[in-house]
Amino acid sequence: MAEGSNGRRVALVKSDNYLAQDHLLRRVGQLLAQGDSGVRYADILHSASHNHSSPYYSTPSWGVWIFQDVVDLRMFEYQARAMARAIEEAAADLKPARMGAATVQHSLYKGNITGPQTADDGSPAGFPRDHGDHDLTVLRFDRYAPDTEAGWEPLAAWMNFGQHPESLDSYDLITADSLAPLERYVERDLGATLVFSQGDVGSAEGPYDGWNRGRLDDGTLVAWAHVGHAQTERGARLLADAVVEAWDAIGGGVVPSPDDTLVPFASDLEVGVTDGWVPGPVSHPVPTVSNCRSEPTLGGDPGVPVARLPGLRTGRRWRRARPLNPIVQNLKAHGIAVPDQYGAPAFTGVHRRRGEPAAASAGGQARRRRAGFVRVRGPGRPDRELQDAGERRGGGHLPRLRLDRG
Repeated sequence: MAEGSNGRRVALVKSDNYLAQDHLLRRVGQLLAQGDSGVRYADILHSASHNHSSPYYSTPSWGVWIFQDVVDLRMFEYQARAMARAIEEAAADLKPARMGAATVQHSLYKGNITGPQTADDGSPAGFPRDHGDHDLTVLRFDRYAPDTEAGWEPLAAWMNFGQHPESLDSYDLITADSLAPLERYVERDLGATLVFSQGDVGSAEGPYDGWNRGRLDDGTLVAWAHVGHAQTERGARLLADAVVEAWDAIGGGVVPSPDDTLVPFASDLEVGVTDGWVPGPVSHPVPTVSNCRSEPTLGGDPGVPVARLPGLRTGRRWRRARPLNPIVQNLKAHGIAVPDQYGAPAFTGVHRRRGEPAAASAGGQARRRRAGFVRVRGPGRPDRELQDAGERRGGGHLPRLRLDRG
């Protein structure tokens, strides 16, 4: 919970849900309207962890049921009440505080699951294994403590980084995956609560065993995805070290690298949240699921949406290089619009909300250049702003906070 010098309150809420959904937040808003927290639906920045090993049957969106479970309104209401209660408790226990922020680079616990591929015409496609958003952003909150020598005590940390928490899903256990050890390590090191928010999670996964990423100086294999609990925790330890590094950089007023960014401590700041609906591009006006490529289909190698999720062609021929389809090329040459992909309609299949405050969090399978990420804007780095839909725009300075707890 944060209250700015302008009197507005914002709740930074993290859940271990697969996706961040609008229905849930609207119900939370209804419950909060009955209390006196001063927070409403539009004042909540909800960060879903996208954990693959947590129970998730609180969404009425049928598309998610395929990957998770059918909706149970009891879980929906339980979560809504728990989130509203947490916000109410935080609002009742606000403390004078200061806030600073830093962005540091971290690449060890990061990979690109898409990886290098070959396009239909044989040209290189896909992404390098190290392609991704390597910015790790941390907001540091210190509580005013006049009875201590420093005058301040650690209160909370809010972080944003993209990585898939799905390495333990094959064990068929309910776990928080890599986030549990991450939070444990950071909270033990800092003596402050950690609130995690997801970044470019869609393609951020790995490294896997077999990617040949080498070993650490102590001999540890650089592979964290789907290689067991020990490797998952080791990768989380490395990420926790980067969070602590950013926290210390805020406290010391110096970032470790010229590529990093620092916003110094301040206690007299304003906060605010904006929210908006962003329609799809003209090339994809209708939301679809299980997309298939048009060119191989018109060339005699059909792909059937939904029959095999997510959007992969049957057989192995789709991976082979092939010449461009003359039918498609001729149609395009004559000005006839031919979509590059097609898929099954997905209206109501996934329903989630994305806000656009200066600190933003992706709600689910967001990929780099598609989702809003945290950008810290500081001295000498005016380009570090909110990035949304692959386009940099002025996101303003980070929210100025006076209080934080919960």
